[in-house]
Order: sequence, then C-alpha cells, then structure tokens
Amino acid sequence: MLVDDNREFREVLAALLPRIFDVEIICTFERADAALEHLHTHPVENVLVDYKMPGIDGITFIERTRALNPPPRVFLVSFSPFPDLRETALRAGAAGVINKTEVQEELKDHFPPLKS
Repeated sequence: MLVDDNREFREVLAALLPRIFDVEIICTFERADAALEHLHTHPVENVLVDYKMPGIDGITFIERTRALNPPPRVFLVSFSPFPDLRETALRAGAAGVINKTEVQEELKDHFPPLKS
C-alpha cells in the first residue's frame, strides 16, 4: 500500500517498486484517513506513508495502525527525514524512515529483490 498526497510520486512508486523488488502494490491512497479505513477490512503486509499530508499525517497514521490485528509494517517516507522525525517515527512504530530522494536504495534492506 502507498499513501501519499502527491499523485505523481504515488504513480512512480507504484510502477517502479514491483520492477525492482519482489512486491505487489495492491492499492494507493491520497489520504491517510481513507487508507486507515481500508486497512480495517483489507489487511496488507507493508505500507509506505508520506509524512506531510492533509488531514492525518504519517506519524498519526503509524500510531493508528498499531491497533490493527495484524498491524502492517509501516515505513514513513519524507523528502527531509531529519533526525527528530526519524526518532519520532520509530517511537510511533515505524519499521523505517525512508528519504523520498533515495527510496530505491533505502528500501533494498527491507524488501527482497525481484527474482530474474
């Protein structure tokens, strides 16, 4: 699952990630509240969520996913993952904090490569 209010970024990641990693992008959302509602009835293993979005931000989204059973593995994505944000996200339950400009490189430690 991808959650980001930037349509272009969502579309690029949705097209790119399955070509590089052994992952399937099941759904994308522009808003975190809609993604949370979907997760209550359609569990997923992994979520990439943007930090700054209208309505619910990425940190709040991460905190709320902890109540799901089972909770997904959530990665916070940001153009500027400064140290305080990284610490806050990890405390909230994030599996990692990913820099948007280096998403391919930073995700390789978390997802298996695509088998050739």
